[in-house]
Amino acid sequence: MADPDKSLSRVVTVFALAFIAAVIYLKAAPMFKKSLVGKPAPEIVGRDLNDKEMRLSDYRGKVVMLDFWGHW
Repeated sequence: MADPDKSLSRVVTVFALAFIAAVIYLKAAPMFKKSLVGKPAPEIVGRDLNDKEMRLSDYRGKVVMLDFWGHW
């Protein structure tokens, strides 16, 4: 049979993590509800292959495809 102290410890840990996740979600939820559809895109700055600075605003009025990727 499982050790009652370890079982209680696991239950408390699970509830504590769930509580923390709920608090984080409730704090962050309003930020995700704001729709950006129809609004200008935020400024994005990067560098090209020649190390020249590029800004998204430089392409205002043109079709732009942004490809976000990463290698972890």
